[in-house]
Amino acid sequence: MKILVALDSNIPCGKNRALYQRCITFLASGQAKLVVRKNVSLPDELTSHPNTYFAKLSGRLGLFIECLRLLKTGEFQAIYVWHFPFFIFLPFLLILYSKTIVSCMESQHSPYYYIDSAKFKNLFVKIAARLIFLMAKLIYPKIDLHIVMAHNNHHGLAKRLSEQFNVSIDKILAMSNGVDIKLIQQIVSQFTDYQQNKEFIICYVGTIRPGKGYELIEITDDILDKIPCAKIVVAGPLRGISADNLRRPGVEYHGIVSHTEAIRLMYNSDVCVFIGDSKIRDNEVSHPGKILEYMALGKPVIANNYPGIKEFFAVEDQFLLYEENDTKKIIELLSQLQSDVNLRIKISKNMRDSVVHFDWNTINFNFMKKLNKCLCETYETKIDSR
Repeated sequence: MKILVALDSNIPCGKNRALYQRCITFLASGQAKLVVRKNVSLPDELTSHPNTYFAKLSGRLGLFIECLRLLKTGEFQAIYVWHFPFFIFLPFLLILYSKTIVSCMESQHSPYYYIDSAKFKNLFVKIAARLIFLMAKLIYPKIDLHIVMAHNNHHGLAKRLSEQFNVSIDKILAMSNGVDIKLIQQIVSQFTDYQQNKEFIICYVGTIRPGKGYELIEITDDILDKIPCAKIVVAGPLRGISADNLRRPGVEYHGIVSHTEAIRLMYNSDVCVFIGDSKIRDNEVSHPGKILEYMALGKPVIANNYPGIKEFFAVEDQFLLYEENDTKKIIELLSQLQSDVNLRIKISKNMRDSVVHFDWNTINFNFMKKLNKCLCETYETKIDSR
């Protein structure tokens, strides 16, 4: 089955990003052509691929016209879009082809994300987010196949789309997030400066703002009272706070760093912490790739007790999960890990064993196998109903 993959955003070079992995997998299968909006940036391996096309006209409208042109050739039986707002154009693309083309959309979050992310933006952004949300409510049930980040069709985001957005369970293909374990190992092999720390290094990498990551900074004094040798190493963009807020004893802020440098900071730490954004309700169904990178490095991970995250961990390691805003539990867990080296060694092995199930190579193979099955069944149903 031939698939037209339509993308309207930059594709990150980071090989652990789901969008990058999807594009590489589609092109490697020989079943897909990738058409992208004019002037977006792509990694070299995608730009140079013979089945990658750039729309001739600018903007989303240009991408829409290019998709129409390619669909008219009759070469494709399915169209795939990523969840960015280009999905709004999907019904219009299918007006002429609804009887023969299978529509497929991948989501890492529900339409609630647009509203929650716009809470602290200007009025125009809030109105646009509300319109996108309302259009999504109308469009989602009509799409033939939803690919979502979830452990199964009755879990996390799959469950949310089914229960709150009228998407039939039969139209959902659940796939987990992943990590390129070989890539992590290759990066680590370049390091010659592993530090045998006298300090107990606590690492957080990601966006830092009130409600996400900043809680760790706010409890620094309490951590140091409990663990005098602790040092909190953080890296990532700041939102709603300044670097001055991070200038305090026990905190080392590295700013925005490259992926390799982020891996170095994690690698040289004793424990890694993940703090989800409590203001965005979809976090409870999220599958953070950063946690999988922590695990691939064999680091004990303290994280929110979200269902999507819980499934990453072996049962015996789920005590490392804490409830929303329970900073006392974070401090208790840090103290427990700092005082028990053998526990850290045991958890480190468990993390490496658990993350093997989320390697991108395995996920990508299963993705194409399951996707082909779903697309073929849906296509046959559409043809039979004509």
